Order: sequence, then structure tokens, then C-alpha cells
Amino acid sequence: FFQSNAQVDSSYVTASLNPFATTTDLTIHNLDADTVTVNVLSVVGSNVGALLDSVITINDTTITFDGSALPDGVYFVQLIVNNEQRAMKLIKSSSATSISEYNTSSYYPIYPNPVSSILTIDTKNNTNKIIRLFDVNGKLLEEQDKSAQQFQFDMREYDKAIYFLSIETNGKTVLKQVVKH
Repeated sequence: FFQSNAQVDSSYVTASLNPFATTTDLTIHNLDADTVTVNVLSVVGSNVGALLDSVITINDTTITFDGSALPDGVYFVQLIVNNEQRAMKLIKSSSATSISEYNTSSYYPIYPNPVSSILTIDTKNNTNKIIRLFDVNGKLLEEQDKSAQQFQFDMREYDKAIYFLSIETNGKTVLKQVVKH
């Protein structure tokens, strides 16, 4: 359903909430294009939301995607700009809270990743945090709510797959991907 040269690239499109429960704002960045098409696709490639098919000549365009009728799961935002395809993963979870994704690759170190047994998250301070573990379908698997500098999840009981951690503190949430092998 994606062209073989499709790139996963969040520099062109970002979501205000990811995971999201009902709606999320998709912002398309830095475009001056002849034709821009934005679709939301299921993991099997079915178009579940055609959002835009027009010319964009301004820096940022925001479109609200209403996924309230969709089942929880993984979706892809398909962005086609002048016949070049880009994609971004989007997670729908009815148990999602307000999660803003931003680049924090070293903000909360998680290790080992990939993990086979115990996953450790260093949070650098003792402020209260809520750390949630989601599966790839957006289902909440585990939650820890406490003040600590280090959190641990026992991943041995989970299948080999991709998982997501949301780390919430002081009203901000970081989303991290974890691979179980």
C-alpha cells in the first residue's frame, strides 16, 4: 500500500496527540508544493480517512483527524507531496491521555533496547511520573505511577514485538518505542 520508496519522516507531518483517543491535529510543515495529498491508512492499507488533496503554499497547515469511529490500533498518515510519498505512524487508543511527541532521544534513557527481560527507564529526578506501556495496537498493558529516578518493567511475559512507553511528568509526555526480542 506504500510505494517501495516511502520514507517514514516526521519532519513533514506531526500529530498533536500520538497515541490519541478520539481526535488529533495533523500539522503539515514547510511545504510549497503543487499537489499535497494526506490520507490515513489502516495497517492493511485501507484508506480510513482522505483528509486533503490540494495545493499548499504556506508553511504550516493543520488538519483535524477524527478517528473516534475507528477501533484502537496502528494507523499510518500517508503524505504525498509532488508524487513523493512519506508516512508517519499514528496510534489510536481509547485509553490514551494527552500525549505530545517530541524529539527526546536522550531525555529519558531506556535500556536495554531491544530488551529480552527487564526494561529500565532512567528519569533523572524524583518528581512524580506516570509511565505506561502500550502494545502496538494501543492497548494499555501496564502502568506505574510513583516518584522515582528509575522504573523497571518485566518484559519476559510479553511477546516479541514493538511496544510504546509514555512517560508523563509535569504535564508533558514523552513517547518512546521499545523492541522486545
